[in-house]
Amino acid sequence: MNLLIKYIKYKKMFVIGFIAKTVEVILELFLPVFMAVVMREGLKGNNYNEAYLMIGLIMAFAISGYFSTVFSHRLTAKVSQDFAKNLRQAIFYKVEDLAIEDTDAFSSSGLINRLNLDVSHLQNGLAMTMRVASRAPVLMIGSIVSLFIISPKIALVLAIGLPLIITVLIVIMYFSMRIFQLFQKQNDRLLENVKDNVEGVRMIRAFAQVEHEEKRFESRNKVLSEIMIKLGKVTSLSTPFATLAFNIVLVIMIYVGALDINIGSLDQEQLIQVINYTTQLTLSVIGVMNLVLLYTKMYSSTIRIKEILDKDKSVIDNGELIVKEGPMKIEFKNVDFSYESSSKNTLQKINLVINPNETIGVVGLTGSGKTTFIDLLMRFYDVNKGEILINDINIKEYKIESLRDKIAYASQKAALLYGDIRSNINMNKEYSDEEITEALKDAQAQFILRREKGIESEVLRQGMNYSGGQRQRIALARALVKDSSLLILDDVFSALDYVTDLKIRKRLDKRKNQQTKIYISQRLSSLVNTDKIIVIDGGKIIASGKHDELLNSCELYRSLYETQVAGGIQ
Repeated sequence: MNLLIKYIKYKKMFVIGFIAKTVEVILELFLPVFMAVVMREGLKGNNYNEAYLMIGLIMAFAISGYFSTVFSHRLTAKVSQDFAKNLRQAIFYKVEDLAIEDTDAFSSSGLINRLNLDVSHLQNGLAMTMRVASRAPVLMIGSIVSLFIISPKIALVLAIGLPLIITVLIVIMYFSMRIFQLFQKQNDRLLENVKDNVEGVRMIRAFAQVEHEEKRFESRNKVLSEIMIKLGKVTSLSTPFATLAFNIVLVIMIYVGALDINIGSLDQEQLIQVINYTTQLTLSVIGVMNLVLLYTKMYSSTIRIKEILDKDKSVIDNGELIVKEGPMKIEFKNVDFSYESSSKNTLQKINLVINPNETIGVVGLTGSGKTTFIDLLMRFYDVNKGEILINDINIKEYKIESLRDKIAYASQKAALLYGDIRSNINMNKEYSDEEITEALKDAQAQFILRREKGIESEVLRQGMNYSGGQRQRIALARALVKDSSLLILDDVFSALDYVTDLKIRKRLDKRKNQQTKIYISQRLSSLVNTDKIIVIDGGKIIASGKHDELLNSCELYRSLYETQVAGGIQ
């Protein structure tokens, strides 16, 4: 409930809409009374003036109830839609604010379902609360009170049967909620299956796994379908059961009423009122029952959404300092780090000083911790032990936004967003055409400039309309156009041929930017001209120095060199 209230912006509208719907119910409760008067005075007593007056009141109350309902529904639409917008925005902002390690706890399909499906359930629940929760309880209470006023004996029949009916409905609701929670988990799995097939379509076809994936989807889809059928069977019991049970109660009530009419303690028009109020009560109970069904979905969705909104951040942005302009000095002091899912340190006892304007190469075997080393610099994660200093100040003293704003970064997996080349390079900044063109040339991405639309060329989702090497060069241009204090290239040359690699390195050497540079690469040819090369193995720095020095002093480096084509080293 707190989750609902927090993100309802138009709380006054919510209350007004709730009251407007309640007014409509109160007006509706008077209609059986007016109809009884019409029957007694008009049909029996020939008092047509009073009968016409009652008919007029029936019309007036019905029209007033209609306008009250229309007004309430307009407010409901505005309040519920705005609530959904606010909640979706809060979830998205929270996900954006979480550290990478925090978001790893959720699958991408689970996040998408929470943002769409679960928010929709809460939105529908809020709308139905204004439409039904304001109407059904008042109608139920009003109908029961009216029945007791008309005939306590007849109302007693209802008082005995109603608790039994509600108990059975509660049992049905309980099982519905359990099944729906299972549906949500299975739905996440199915969406994850679809996502894997869309993103890995080339690999699946290359390994002739299309039939296998079809069977895997069929299996999960079948399980989801069985859950939905089971849920449908359980929920379909509620309305027919409620209708049948209330009709049985109504028959008993009519029988008791008929006996009272025979002895003269009840009028025929009062029996008509009993039938009308019992019908209203039946409809209101069915309405409440459907609302509770929706609330079971809301309950499950609320738990899933709160898992995100209540998730504690592992990287806290408490810094207040701004990273100064100019080349960055970096120092690692006894740094240890391990991922939450692992008990073993990924990096351990890292001690390193990178001076301003230095160009540092980082090399090591796959899984040695090279990318983790960069992730700590970007504050995607925080160290477990030790500290990282930026310009002789602990990295945690800086605002994360300021820190990352001073770092130009190109990762080993080129990530492009839907849009065009300009928007992918600008990344919400504004660079001139000349700056973008120069960056594309430095990244050997002139193929963009040769296109008809140039830097306005379209980029599809994840850059699927470009090859791996093209995506890598566009991502590199995005890093090079940025006037930063630190340039990090994380294995960006892996998707490039050696000739393009060499051309890019020559362009980088000629750049006049005053910045510290860190190059991570499996290719030693990309690192030979750096000021210093760091060799990482098993999460530890085992050697550092110039290329020639490491060939003589570091066995791992020499082994890497010997496995590569010595003639390619320039």
